[in-house]
Amino acid sequence: PSGSRKSAVFKVVTKPIEKWQRHRRKEMMGDYRTALSALKSAQKVLDRTTKQAEEGDPDAQAELATGDLQQAVTDAEQAVPVLPDLLVQDATAEALEVRASQHYERLFSADAEGGALKNATGQRWKSPPSFTYYLKAYSGDYHRVDRVGAGPRQMIELHQPALSLLWMCQPSLIDELRQYESMRNEGLWNRMMFVVLPSNKKNLKPSSEVPDLDPAVVERWRQIIWVLCSAQHDGTDETGLTKQHILDLTDEAHAVAQNYERSCIARMQEGAELEEIDEFLMKAHGMLLRNASTLQLVERADQLITKAGDYLKVNPDDLWDCEIDEQWMVSAVEIMKGMEPQFLYVMGDHWKKES
Repeated sequence: PSGSRKSAVFKVVTKPIEKWQRHRRKEMMGDYRTALSALKSAQKVLDRTTKQAEEGDPDAQAELATGDLQQAVTDAEQAVPVLPDLLVQDATAEALEVRASQHYERLFSADAEGGALKNATGQRWKSPPSFTYYLKAYSGDYHRVDRVGAGPRQMIELHQPALSLLWMCQPSLIDELRQYESMRNEGLWNRMMFVVLPSNKKNLKPSSEVPDLDPAVVERWRQIIWVLCSAQHDGTDETGLTKQHILDLTDEAHAVAQNYERSCIARMQEGAELEEIDEFLMKAHGMLLRNASTLQLVERADQLITKAGDYLKVNPDDLWDCEIDEQWMVSAVEIMKGMEPQFLYVMGDHWKKES
């Protein structure tokens, strides 16, 4: 709810990413400007030769026909490094598609208010919502955009999109938007995990009396996020697609995940306790694996920092040298079990009765 000081927590969560991005941009700026200058030079040569060819210059026509100049521009475009720009807030689905195509298909939509959700549902622009990118970015499905508008034809291909969301919306906005049939029927809500926090106005203190978060915890969080962000995804596999890092499960972790999936299937059957949120439970196993992998990677990053003695000395490639173990799969199951009543509360009749 409003006035719960969520912005203070939001800043602690996202500030390390902003710091890492500024640092990486500064490191890359020299190569970026050099590559950009080379691109402009190649484009000028192509433009000049094209103009000469149009004016009837046979040498220019012959040179243009080889395709070498166009290839030089294409190569120069690909040589321009992508400056880190993971965080997005006030962006439409169409803008997210463009940004994702420019950033190895990975984005983090983080908003301390409800603006990002309004954009997703089309409420801000009074236009029909398009959830396709959000739905496909959840599961990494191939997504192609081919639009013809006022400008040139726009074609975007996303082979393995990945989108993370942190939307700290007020309950009233969720209550309003949850009633839209398109959001329910197309499965957008079912891909989200809700945390509904009660009002803390009874325990509210003056700002000057609010205790700070433990500085040691905040600093360790910053270091872990730094290592996680430094794990680059700009390589390609044998097919030319953006490299993916696969984390295996131990046999024990796999057994825990299977048991949770079986329990979801049993509890969403007709007449069962969670039938009302059956579509959420169909996605719960995938969410479970995401949560477990995140917990495992956070622990791995923490271990590497401790071993190196300095987070800046950690080799980010070592991050992937681990399996998802039973401990973190059990923890992920507990998280999902905690999410089930939250989703039932927001999307079921419970919220409706109290609103």
